[in-house]
Amino acid sequence: MKILIAEDERVSALRIRRSLEKLGYEVTVVDNGADAWKLIRAGGVELLISDWMMPEIDGLELCRLARAQADALYTYIILLTSRSASEDRVAGLEAGADDFLTKPPDTGELISRLNVARRILTMQEQLRAHSAQLSELQLALARQNALLERQNALLFERASLDGLTGLSNRRHFEAELAKLMSPTGQFDQTFSLIFLDIDNFRSYNERLGHLAGDDALRSLADLLRSQLRADDVVARYAGERFAMILPRTGEAEAREIAERVRLEAARQGGSNPITLSLGVATAALPFPEPPIFVQAADRALAHSKAQGRDRVTHFSEIASALPVTQG
Repeated sequence: MKILIAEDERVSALRIRRSLEKLGYEVTVVDNGADAWKLIRAGGVELLISDWMMPEIDGLELCRLARAQADALYTYIILLTSRSASEDRVAGLEAGADDFLTKPPDTGELISRLNVARRILTMQEQLRAHSAQLSELQLALARQNALLERQNALLFERASLDGLTGLSNRRHFEAELAKLMSPTGQFDQTFSLIFLDIDNFRSYNERLGHLAGDDALRSLADLLRSQLRADDVVARYAGERFAMILPRTGEAEAREIAERVRLEAARQGGSNPITLSLGVATAALPFPEPPIFVQAADRALAHSKAQGRDRVTHFSEIASALPVTQG
């Protein structure tokens, strides 16, 4: 334990120093409060034995300065004083002193006070060690939680994406559609749904091979992705079927988007062109149940195929209105 003695009376300081060094302590002596404060501020002073009355900075002020160091290691302070009045002791305690020694100090009493100080400083060191361990554990836990969150996010993303195209999968599509059409949905305005199939895709695979078929699906996914607006959802629904959810989109705009996709798919076909059949449905409040809305787009798509493929059909062309949810 490193001990600092701040005592301007040389005889008293020498007596205390000799007693402490006989006990094996590392001792430093200064004769004024200012020098004591410099050493305390520099760190490493575990115990301070300070006279009450000293030049420049007295014992009480030295206590206050030491206690004002928020992040510093704790310094145990014993005040040397000939004062015995209770109000003086209270003043010393309020300034930050831990204990008192009456001048001139008795060696036996000094040893007892030091034993108390050692026990308290040992407990504080143990608390600091436990606190440091706890901080390390908390940091490790925070890192582990962050890693777990990233892994969960990755798993959720993988569970929501189609492995071949990188678009949303059918599960995510159905969840998004149900959310949009729920009473608490984000969009309470008109929105549209597009279903689209690659025409004669089985023949395309048989003629060119499944690798070429996979390339065609990925190319179509890229095309659909390029048409995305901020709130749109594009998904691979099943096989060669894709779906587009278009919030805040009425019938006319949905037709335009579907027609643009159809034309762009044919244009990008190269030596192995593909064509698309598309079915569109539009819903406004009160919304139908999601399966009814999906069925409407599917029926419009089936109509496009029945009419020779490579075309866009809106459900309004084959039915007057969508069934609605009965509230």
